[in-house]
Amino acid sequence: MRTYSIAAALVTVLCTTTCFPIQQCNAMTEEQLTAELIWAYVNSMEYGEKVQTAADRLRMEFPESATAALWQGIIRSMDSEQTDVIDLISKTISDLSPQLASETQLRRELVEITQRLERKAGKSQKNSRAKADLEFLRASQLDKRCLAAWAALLESDDVDLAIRAADEWARVDTKNSLPLYARAGLIQRLLREGVELTDRERKKLSHGVTNALRQGNERPHCTVPSLPFPRNFEIEFDSKWEEEVPGVSGKSVTYGFLRRTFDRLNERFSWQGRSPISVQEFRRLSDDCMRSTRQLSEEDQVARLHELLRVELHFSRSNSFMHAISSTRPRRLQVLAANQGDFDAVERYHDIGEHLAETRRQISRSYKESTTADDGEDARDHFTRMLNDKYFDVDQDAAKIMGARDPAPEIPRVRFRDPASASLPQFAAGEVANQKIPTNTTASTSLLHAAGVDYVRLDAYSDLDSGIVVNSSSVIDNAVGFRMDKYREDGKLYIADLTEEEIRGVTYRESGLRISYLYEQLSLLFALNRTARRNVGAYVVLHGQLANEELIGIAKDCGLVSKRDRLIIGSRNESHLNALYEEHGPRLAWIVDAKKLISLSPAALGDLLEVSKRRMDAIALDLRESKPDANELARVVRAIKSDGLAVHLIEGSGKVVRMPVRAEVDVIVTSNLDADVIGH
Repeated sequence: MRTYSIAAALVTVLCTTTCFPIQQCNAMTEEQLTAELIWAYVNSMEYGEKVQTAADRLRMEFPESATAALWQGIIRSMDSEQTDVIDLISKTISDLSPQLASETQLRRELVEITQRLERKAGKSQKNSRAKADLEFLRASQLDKRCLAAWAALLESDDVDLAIRAADEWARVDTKNSLPLYARAGLIQRLLREGVELTDRERKKLSHGVTNALRQGNERPHCTVPSLPFPRNFEIEFDSKWEEEVPGVSGKSVTYGFLRRTFDRLNERFSWQGRSPISVQEFRRLSDDCMRSTRQLSEEDQVARLHELLRVELHFSRSNSFMHAISSTRPRRLQVLAANQGDFDAVERYHDIGEHLAETRRQISRSYKESTTADDGEDARDHFTRMLNDKYFDVDQDAAKIMGARDPAPEIPRVRFRDPASASLPQFAAGEVANQKIPTNTTASTSLLHAAGVDYVRLDAYSDLDSGIVVNSSSVIDNAVGFRMDKYREDGKLYIADLTEEEIRGVTYRESGLRISYLYEQLSLLFALNRTARRNVGAYVVLHGQLANEELIGIAKDCGLVSKRDRLIIGSRNESHLNALYEEHGPRLAWIVDAKKLISLSPAALGDLLEVSKRRMDAIALDLRESKPDANELARVVRAIKSDGLAVHLIEGSGKVVRMPVRAEVDVIVTSNLDADVIGH
């Protein structure tokens, strides 16, 4: 939340200390009565009879006015959602107040305001959203150009009604892309909510998402519908304001102040001048579209992601709302292009990602500069400045920054190649013949990449903060930079006992290299692949109970979300792999001692594989502790393959390369990369 949320909350709560009377003059204009209605709402967090009476009176006096119907719908909808609004503001204040420890006066005020909001939230009651939808429909029928009414209907609980509203808005507002983006989000909402659909219907809807995004991207503008705020009116502040914020008593409420106060208080709603798609809804659309692409063919997946990326580029040039959007699409498209061997496209997607990242950085700087108190400015002066027009124009400043940015590169198409008919087993290596460079470091990863492997093996452990560290064991050997109290009684230094800050300070004694994190290693592989025009993957072996959300989050941030991608997650802990399972998620390999499977009878082996294949993609046979008979090993490998699972062999000597069974294995994981392996 940006700091101006404090201003919205403070303005609102300060307003609750006064009760501005609604004028009872029948000769009032529609604009004046609308202004009175808005001020009554702003002036009372409890809403209640005063606001409802004003809304009803506005509709009664101007029954043919789309504006009157629209505002009655807005007030009714906010009445039905008031608990959410209060909770949101209360949470914002709670989240921000610890950051304001040095501003003691303002912090005391925030604590008091939070308590007031909690008391009010306890008294509030929700009403039906249906009454608000009815008013919005009336407004749209009275004047089809009342775009804010169509935008408001996008939030309806009735998805069919919302989709029809998006279509009508798109028909009326012919150059605006936002109603079509909203349509894509609403269709995705249908898919997300688990409505009973046939495969054909689900596929048709999925294509409908992509088509809506494509149609929106073909439109030139990306603009938000404005509410009809009154302009020609005068309402004065109550004298009690003088006690709260000196210098405002007796001054007229301007159009700008009334609109900004109303908008900031209710910015979570789609029709308050920020976007017809709420930040939360668009993030959900983005995430759902990313997730659902894993169910599509690779060609359809690329087509969907192209349109989503074009949406993001559209926002980056025309709408300050874009800074809230996820930025995983360029990375995901890089992965898909690398899977096809199209490294020209990989380079261009990388450039687009850098363009968007730089745009975000500039926007973030503009917001930060606008919300920072001046040197020597006390809390009350800072709050007063936050009520100034200049402060609340920060979104427009962000839009100017985006408009001044150079156009992003054109989005490339991916050249799809025919799948290889047959291939030799792929090699994952975790060690290279260089005694001076520790394994599982970024330096060893670079050497393995240069040596020509297909995957780099990365051993993963959890630190004290649930971060995922890459190291050869749970113990940090041969490291410098730690106090003795960090060592356990056995004299060893364990990753699980150290915070990320402490691990960042670890260096290996001889090489001076430091311990890395999984995200760093995956990012390094991306960079090496792009420059070397290769597609080396990661074979991540989990040790201990890692945080599942952290692990999957890292994979998604790197664009590695599909079984087609160069990411394999292996573990001896079958239950941990089961917990990580996603139908279209990364490939999972259960690591089992080869000797254990060879000792099973054919029936017992069949039962084990029947259970495993429900969640696993591969069985990794560990040969390091045993030397099985070649014929017995071949029997087990064929049994696993016949059940539809891939087979990985884990060994340390490289001898498996010369075994006859190698042709039937999908991946060979070795810890010692020698010349025989390199020459496979």
